[in-house]
Amino acid sequence: MAIKREDVAFYSEGVKLWGRLCLPEGYALGQRRPAVVNLVGFTGTYDYKGSSADLGDRLAREGYVTLGFDYRGFGRSEGAHRIVNPLMQVRDVQNAITYLQTRPEVDPNRIALWGRSLGAGIACYTGAVDRRIGAVVSYAAVADGHRWLRHLIPGPEWQDLMQAVEVDRRARVLGNAPPKTIAAYDIARKRRADYVAENADDEKLGHIGGEILLESAQTIAAFSAESVINQMTGRPILFVHAQSDATVPPDHTRSLYEKCGEPKALWLIPADWSKGHYGMFKGQNDPSENTPWARLTRPIVRWLKEVFPVNEAPNLGVVRGAFRVD
Repeated sequence: MAIKREDVAFYSEGVKLWGRLCLPEGYALGQRRPAVVNLVGFTGTYDYKGSSADLGDRLAREGYVTLGFDYRGFGRSEGAHRIVNPLMQVRDVQNAITYLQTRPEVDPNRIALWGRSLGAGIACYTGAVDRRIGAVVSYAAVADGHRWLRHLIPGPEWQDLMQAVEVDRRARVLGNAPPKTIAAYDIARKRRADYVAENADDEKLGHIGGEILLESAQTIAAFSAESVINQMTGRPILFVHAQSDATVPPDHTRSLYEKCGEPKALWLIPADWSKGHYGMFKGQNDPSENTPWARLTRPIVRWLKEVFPVNEAPNLGVVRGAFRVD
């Protein structure tokens, strides 16, 4: 049986979310397979660069059920406003997990998360606070939203932004004013050139970026995965980060790794072949096994198969040992 893809819908706090479920090759009616939820990053959607579709297929070929979805307000999901609120997106993830637990194809006790960038921070946070999560893969995680924004936004501009957030907040409270918006690339100010160069075409398609609520700066700053990651114990987690990443510095992942419980593993990708925050995403949907995307996903999938296998008992010894790349 080939991979079967199904567009699905579920609700998160009354908001209808869109997702795509992939059933693995060789799936037989009545089987219950482990599932992996794929989480995108800052303002991203399922369709961004095809990475969610490609990752879903890669994992489905290994025997996993996979689910990718759009957070409320983004992509094909409903929602009154486009706000990047990581704690709200954590709740979206938890409701996605509940949805998967209702599917007859899924083992309700074996669900993992695979997150990228801000989505990795959300994966770490959700894995820490929700014991239903059996394993986590974190790539280029935002560990602390305030520290991340301060890295991206220079001092005087930060003060101006926070003042604008406060004015907006008071206007909404006192006068029921409509919420103000901000261009997504204005959040990534120090890396604006990289962001625009990498995402201009995808932004035109609505797959990332665009206008978001100004309040997003406040809700991102209030988010801290590293404040709860110590609760991630007894379930395997892999932290991956490119050492050349200047958009989300690798110290975010180092902090998460140091604070996290066991079992855990760490892979810091050498700077000479990681090419920054976006470099490892090159080559989605390319059959070649020599693309940066293939070089990134291949060892991670192998790790996942060892610690969160489809049919066999996990080998948690590989989590505590050195991470094998190739």
